[in-house]
Amino acid sequence: KLDHAGSQLHMIELSLLLSQYQRKPAMIRDLTEQLQQICETIGLPEYEGKLNCCRGIVMANSDELPDGIALIKQGLDQLKSVGTTEDVPLYTEYLAQALGRAQKADEALKYIDELLDSLEAQKLRYWQAELFRRKGLLLQDKGEMKQAKRYFLQALQTANQQHALALALRASISLHQFNHRCGLYPEARETLEDIYGAFAEGQS
Repeated sequence: KLDHAGSQLHMIELSLLLSQYQRKPAMIRDLTEQLQQICETIGLPEYEGKLNCCRGIVMANSDELPDGIALIKQGLDQLKSVGTTEDVPLYTEYLAQALGRAQKADEALKYIDELLDSLEAQKLRYWQAELFRRKGLLLQDKGEMKQAKRYFLQALQTANQQHALALALRASISLHQFNHRCGLYPEARETLEDIYGAFAEGQS
């Protein structure tokens, strides 16, 4: 109603982040189109970078994985060129996920390790647990099981320290699947029971 581009961009961005977190590809596509329309009108470099990241995610989730990866990389480069770190952890984690699906685990791990080092210096830790979890998944794909479990545990510990229940649940599910895969059935069950008991939602 305000017809204020900055407010509209912020609203669309927050909705995009939520849709990405909830894994709703149709909503991501619709919101990305809205973001593109505004960017074509006012042309803010930061939002153009975020737009390319989002367009890359849409493409990577369809049948255009290589082009999607290239576009996410382009978007991240644009964000870095204007000096912003906002949302870079999320988009880097999505890039690592796409690279993993493209059988490029080593490249994905390089992006994650470089980002984790910079996040410590910047004290920007809100997506740290999910980056640790993604690293564990990539190491698991490479068959480095001992290291993979280490990062699943680190993801869970970080999420718990930050009181981030949703990220703790994701880490617990990955750890549960890992333990189940390794035949550690009682440990796998206990891992999920602990975090499930911390949720009040959906228990009525």
